[in-house]
Amino acid sequence: MTKMKTLKRYLSIIHLSLLSSVCAVTASAQGLFLDRTSPVGKDSSEIDMRAWNLVSQMTLEEKCDYIGELTSFVIRPVERLGIPQLLMADGPQGIRNIRRQNTVSTLYPCGVLTAATWNRELADKLGHGLGQDAKARGISFLLGPGVNIYRAPLCGRNFEYFGEDPYLTSEIAANYIIGVQHEGVIATVKHFAANNQEWSRHHTSSDVDERTLHEVYFPAFRKAVQEAHVGAVMDSYNPIFGVHASEHGWMNIEVLRNMWGFDGILMSDWTSVYSSSGAANGGLDLECPKGVYFTAEKLVPLVKAGIVSEETIDTKVYHILHTLNRFGLLDKDIKDSSIPLDNPDSDALSLEIAREGIVMLENRGNELPFRKKDRVLVLGPNAFNTPTGGGSGFVQPFHSVSVADGLSKALGEKHVTVLSDSLLFAGMSADSVKAGAVNADVLAAALKKADRVVYCAGFNSKIEGEGFDRPFALPAAQRRVINEIAAAHAHLTVVLNAGGGVNFNDWSEGVEAVLLAWYPGQRGGDAIAEVLSGKVSPSGKLPISIENRWEDNPVHDSYHENTPVFTQNTKTKRVEYREGIFYGYKGYEKSGTPVRYPFGYGLSYSKFDYSDLCVEKLGSDSLTVSFIVANTGKCDASEISQVYVSDLSCSVPRPVKELKGFCKNFIKKGGRTRVEITLGKDAFSFYDVKSKSFVVEPGVFEILVGASSADIRLRQNVQIGADEYRTIAIEPDRTSVIRNPLTGWVMYLGRGWSKDFGTEVGYDNWPAGPDGQMKVRVSDYCGTAYIRTSWSSMEPEEGKYFWNDPDSRLNGLLDEVRHRGMRLAFRIVVDGRDQGQNTPQYVIDAGAKCFTSKVGSREVYTPYPDDKVFQEKYEKFLTAFAQRFNSSDEIDFIDAYGLGKWGEAHSMRYMDEANKIPVYEWITDLYARLFTNIPLVMNYHRVLAAQTIDGWEDAPNPDTEKLLASAISKGYSLRHDAFGMTGYYMDWEKEYAARWRYRLPIIFEGGWITGAHHRYWRDPSGKYREGHPEDVRRGEMEIAEETHVNMMDFRVGNETESWFQNYDLVQRFVSEGGYRLYPSSVTVPTTAESGETVCLSHVWENLGWGYCPNNIRQWHYRYKPAFVLLDSEGKVVRTFVDRQSEPSEWIKGKPGSHSFSADLKGIAPGEYTWAIGIADTMRGNRKGLNIAVDREHLTPEGWFKICSISIN
Repeated sequence: MTKMKTLKRYLSIIHLSLLSSVCAVTASAQGLFLDRTSPVGKDSSEIDMRAWNLVSQMTLEEKCDYIGELTSFVIRPVERLGIPQLLMADGPQGIRNIRRQNTVSTLYPCGVLTAATWNRELADKLGHGLGQDAKARGISFLLGPGVNIYRAPLCGRNFEYFGEDPYLTSEIAANYIIGVQHEGVIATVKHFAANNQEWSRHHTSSDVDERTLHEVYFPAFRKAVQEAHVGAVMDSYNPIFGVHASEHGWMNIEVLRNMWGFDGILMSDWTSVYSSSGAANGGLDLECPKGVYFTAEKLVPLVKAGIVSEETIDTKVYHILHTLNRFGLLDKDIKDSSIPLDNPDSDALSLEIAREGIVMLENRGNELPFRKKDRVLVLGPNAFNTPTGGGSGFVQPFHSVSVADGLSKALGEKHVTVLSDSLLFAGMSADSVKAGAVNADVLAAALKKADRVVYCAGFNSKIEGEGFDRPFALPAAQRRVINEIAAAHAHLTVVLNAGGGVNFNDWSEGVEAVLLAWYPGQRGGDAIAEVLSGKVSPSGKLPISIENRWEDNPVHDSYHENTPVFTQNTKTKRVEYREGIFYGYKGYEKSGTPVRYPFGYGLSYSKFDYSDLCVEKLGSDSLTVSFIVANTGKCDASEISQVYVSDLSCSVPRPVKELKGFCKNFIKKGGRTRVEITLGKDAFSFYDVKSKSFVVEPGVFEILVGASSADIRLRQNVQIGADEYRTIAIEPDRTSVIRNPLTGWVMYLGRGWSKDFGTEVGYDNWPAGPDGQMKVRVSDYCGTAYIRTSWSSMEPEEGKYFWNDPDSRLNGLLDEVRHRGMRLAFRIVVDGRDQGQNTPQYVIDAGAKCFTSKVGSREVYTPYPDDKVFQEKYEKFLTAFAQRFNSSDEIDFIDAYGLGKWGEAHSMRYMDEANKIPVYEWITDLYARLFTNIPLVMNYHRVLAAQTIDGWEDAPNPDTEKLLASAISKGYSLRHDAFGMTGYYMDWEKEYAARWRYRLPIIFEGGWITGAHHRYWRDPSGKYREGHPEDVRRGEMEIAEETHVNMMDFRVGNETESWFQNYDLVQRFVSEGGYRLYPSSVTVPTTAESGETVCLSHVWENLGWGYCPNNIRQWHYRYKPAFVLLDSEGKVVRTFVDRQSEPSEWIKGKPGSHSFSADLKGIAPGEYTWAIGIADTMRGNRKGLNIAVDREHLTPEGWFKICSISIN
């Protein structure tokens, strides 16, 4: 259904509820929203007879007065019937406001911090603690929890709520409620519903479509009712589609009562009743804070006029008395004087919750935890107090601990210096202080004495609270002070108090660590000190997403008034929730907008690895997800594991993924635990507007397990709702050499080698391992053989090419390479310096202008690259070379420049240096035009095409980046010579490679560590020891991983020997270098009808740190994953290519999950086998790339067999 149709359908429902408030309709019209929880029509076994008998004894006037509070926070008594007076209290963050008095009580951490613990047990404990505190004060009703969804960071009451995700909110709220009500106190879940801003909250209509209400804004209320059995629900201030919540019959009766079965008390928020008949017929039971519209004076005439039925009034009184009876409140005083008002158990609980809910957002350079003897300076507006939000969440504690107090206790007073505002702003005018100007001398003196600085920033009850919205930016004065400190001191930690996200852009750059402490309650200072000192590892994770800019938020254009009103009431404003279900992380993932900190994110002092995912179906639409979490870090710590579900084949738009399970586990260092989470029908369903219910569409779902919404570690597909599909998890081959183009080890071929190099050079019996006792064949580890050969060896005479001469040494060498299963790679060297005559003599004889050099006693001629004769002859040769090899799969890449000394594109010699760029453009244009199917590479060094080799330690030649950009635009990829020598491979090279990471393949040649002029122990890094070439190799491996290279070279002779002496490095690059693809999970049908369209799902992972360069110009996305059907003889009957999936996007740690439809039309009935692989779409969809799977299950063509299928 389109959005407009949904809106119209919804408005028609709302129109019916409007009738009761704007028209004098008869009482029988209430049948439109008949409350099926009313005793009328119920089976006698379901009726609370005590409550009903009390209702029957009350006069109409008593009943009409009873449903309006006596005074604020007081339910009126009916003394003649023994119905007691009962007290309420605010409760989101502690007991407060009893009889409008400033109650002193435990100040617990705010709701969003509780959600940040992701700890159901702690939420239950919080409920128990609040219940105990309530009983100690004679409170029967706790007005909490608040469960409104964090839709935007500006809402002033976000701090009271449990974050942006309906599942997390529901889980925390349900456990909170269960804890409260276990103490005999009635919990009140609020504010029902879509109360997501504080600006003009009485008059701003939240226009939310029906599906979004049920999937986003209702779930926490539904769980509170159906699973936690909450005693009371509080309506919200706001209208929904123009009808105030307290009058909203569809929401209050049709959904809350009839759909969910709620039989408790529905009360209004304070002063949010706007008419007697509208609220009475709209389902409200109790007006708060006192009867204004729900009084005998106003309701009795409406009953007598037939506008409101007495049955409706009876039902409201019944709901109240039934709930009181259920909790035993008709018989006993709830007050328990044995519970201390200042309860030490509650105080300890406040610390426990704060400790687990603090989120470490940044820890650059392992700034935290502090060292034992660090001298710590503490300052900032929130350093010496206990910040909290305002309104219902504001609680006055008996005592509290500030950050300054907590650090002084944790580190010792002699290690902590506090800089009060009175000192920091000494001598400054009020306007200067407001602008953030500080006493520079005082600040500088304090900073000079400090090893670490803690600045406590953020909001408080004056900035963030009930009845008003708050800014996204920190106060300007705080930002200015933070920046001044960061500029003067290298070790600044910011402790941030806020109820949600803030703008980090204009103050966080120089900050080393950030703790988001929310509003941490009366023991917050102790909890923060424990984290800063390392007594505990931070374990909180964000229950929200934090955007880079408020403008990035999916609701930015739908937060304030955006729709014309449809009534004459000029006070009414309308906000259409145009983002629908796509808000928060679901909105960011849909749009691809990056965030600063993703939902579920939080740092720890330890590290955790995830492995061994197992998904086991319990039924057609339920399953268990289990996996291992291992603490591989240096300290004991807790990890919050998150399970998300993605619907891969839904008929309606759904989020990329949705949180459906989580578990928090404390794991000792070196320990591991198996986590098991059960997912039921709710994990896979969506709200269907037509059927008015949640439905599960049969199809393939992806189960994703991770440390945050953006850090997915494990994934597997599963078929839900149909038994004919099977999901198979596939284990990878992590050690075998997988030969594929543009990945893995490259073997150098010596210029003078023959086809017998295996025996002549010893490569077929090569020593490996530290002692050389192991013997290996070098070519077995390589997918490509690379030869830097001369033009003269390839064309000794004009028009005489080696590939046409079967007896040539070069042809024999390359035939041997092919025989060994390797591809070829070339660099054609023209320049003869240090090597010999690399240019054919016929070119010189034809009149090419040359420069000369000595090689031994021999004079060698090299043509200038800007000579026209040379260019003419070279272009003719390359054209012939391309005609032979451009369409051949045997060539992996061409090092396509070849000019300069050793063909390395430096130390160039020109007739006129002004021709540098024209020569470069000529040679790159030539290669790009001729080799359209063969990848080309260019050396990315800082003296590209320059006439000198000097200047490696300087900034890049001014033309270098421009020249590289030109080559890349023509389809070139990147290669670097001698990256192990850090004098040649420095920050610029690293940064340049990082720009093209996962966009172009990068190839490395190892450093030349033999010969007198390459003394590696003199390397500028200082890391290499003389006599220890293994130092170079290990350094190269580190840089290769950092750069995410696809290929590395074995240079000839003892260069190769030094690699194999460190055989673990050779094997490591086999296992982890380049790309190494495998399907970790597939879901296929095991039975189907001929002609049926089936769904095929597959998840691919890349075990390598490089990437599959399917996106480069010469490959043109040729490789695609494919399923094949094999007949009984193993022959391919049909190939199904998933052209929408893209292997270049499969990055290590970020698997690719895909589903597509396959048409079985024309497949004869019979038994077949499913197989999977990566097809080459440029070669008739035959098997293309090799995959890292168990070879025993591969067909001769290389397809991996999965399971059988019966086609009928």
